[in-house]
Amino acid sequence: MSLFGGKKKDNSSSLQAPPPMPGQPMPPPMASQPYPPQQYDVMNPPYPQNEDMMTPQPQTQFQQPYQPPQQPYRGESRMTTEETVEAIIDEKWNDLLQDLSKITGWKERTEAVIVKMQQEVDDLKNNFDALQKSIMSKISSYDQNIRNVGVDIKAMEQVFQRILPQFTDNVNKLSRITDKISKK
Repeated sequence: MSLFGGKKKDNSSSLQAPPPMPGQPMPPPMASQPYPPQQYDVMNPPYPQNEDMMTPQPQTQFQQPYQPPQQPYRGESRMTTEETVEAIIDEKWNDLLQDLSKITGWKERTEAVIVKMQQEVDDLKNNFDALQKSIMSKISSYDQNIRNVGVDIKAMEQVFQRILPQFTDNVNKLSRITDKISKK
């Protein structure tokens, strides 16, 4: 109830700070309210109860707790933080893409070398197979020729078996004739 019978005017709305954003700490009290609001009874003001309190005490000033400097609104801070994080992520992503492109290039060069080596191995294998076939055909040709020579030798042996006895008889006859002529 007020002293002069009028309605009590609510000035608290004009002195209060705007409500904080969700997740923000409460703002400090306004400078116009250095002390927490108290209700005073005008008819019965508070008096000290004992005599020690009757002596004037040096008044101490109320000290507000340390408040860090005000930061920008959380929305602005979040935007700059998000932009910073995105910039860092973009930078790291670009570094990763460069590294991947180097690895991809190395992989492609290595695959090209491997394909070239595989082709050379295949060519060597084909050349070796061709050489082996050529050698085998030559050996089979030599084998056939040697068989032919063997057959010819056997044929000559048979011829000699038939002719040789007659030849030896003729040689013996001739030798006897030459002996007779030389004795005369």
